[in-house]
Amino acid sequence: MRKTVKQVMQLIESRRAVIFTLFCVIYFSFWLSECKRYFSVSGPSIVTSSIGDPVLVHPMTIDLGSVQDEVVYAKCHVTNRSNLTVSMLDPIRSCGCTGVQMGSIIRPRESELVTINWDLRGRAGSMRTQVILRGETSDRKSFTVPVQIIADVTPRVSVTPKVLYFTAGKSESSVVFPTANGQELRFTRFVSSHRSISVANDPTGKYLTIAFDATAWTKDAGKVNLRFTFDLEDGKCVVLMSVHIRGPTVSISTSV
Repeated sequence: MRKTVKQVMQLIESRRAVIFTLFCVIYFSFWLSECKRYFSVSGPSIVTSSIGDPVLVHPMTIDLGSVQDEVVYAKCHVTNRSNLTVSMLDPIRSCGCTGVQMGSIIRPRESELVTINWDLRGRAGSMRTQVILRGETSDRKSFTVPVQIIADVTPRVSVTPKVLYFTAGKSESSVVFPTANGQELRFTRFVSSHRSISVANDPTGKYLTIAFDATAWTKDAGKVNLRFTFDLEDGKCVVLMSVHIRGPTVSISTSV
């Protein structure tokens, strides 16, 4: 009897050992897979495609800080972390003000520099744009990676006052004073989307006369876009203005 009990206890202990061993194996496998996943694809700059290996883009958000209203450049790197050759496709741009320069082929474990040019002429204030990089591996599996670019644009030319008011039905004019942070500037070109707004340059170059021809405006309300071009010591600068017509009042607000 005692021998039978002892045999039963030994059998139970052996089964406990097997169960404990299986538990340890399963737990270790789970822990190993989690560690592999964390160290392989963690972080905001990594995008994992369907191929199972990540394509690393760094940085995915590019903050240019304070810049002037000109063409600026943002750079990032695309790293092929797979064992397959990656072909880069035409990117998707959120506006026509950006362009992308980069190589078309990225070999396994190699990186490619991406240069994004952003035309900020005529812009002012906090600006944001997006470029979506696209590619596919040699086995035809594709991926996309969005890249955000942020900038705080300081205009080189400002216009004072920023708002002009005209009376509908009455032709009149007013003056604005462009300044360029101590630089000499020269007014060279003016484009209006409607013939009711015209501009005349002061011979001294100190101010511009903006005129509203009420007889040329036949609609009840609308908007006229204006575009000024100035020559500066360090290149050209574009100033955008918009004319808003609301009922009997026409206001001109400026944004650089």
